[in-house]
Amino acid sequence: MEILPGVVLLAAAGLVYAFGYGLVRGPQRARWTQNEALAVAFALTATCLFSVGIGLLGAGIASFPAQYATLGPWPLAGGLVGLALLPSAIKVVRGFASTLGRSRTAMPIPILHGGAH
Repeated sequence: MEILPGVVLLAAAGLVYAFGYGLVRGPQRARWTQNEALAVAFALTATCLFSVGIGLLGAGIASFPAQYATLGPWPLAGGLVGLALLPSAIKVVRGFASTLGRSRTAMPIPILHGGAH
């Protein structure tokens, strides 16, 4: 029964990473993303979720025949559908995160170059 939690943790790691990536790489960075300690905590969370997810997935695959003999193919099919939908979810989360840093009343600031024209 470790395959499904492993897939869920891998999906959560991907979404956390996409959310953080969208906040940092968006048009206007959120103020809290400029703090190095918070950025490291965010990256560490995604890394921990990923590594535990890989471990659970590997343990589930190693014991697959014994655990899922009575359930049929449905848990594996659900996990594969979740993995297939993960790129779409990452794209949505990354787009949502990049819009969080934008101000609704923001006006473009002209870049002023020094020197004579």
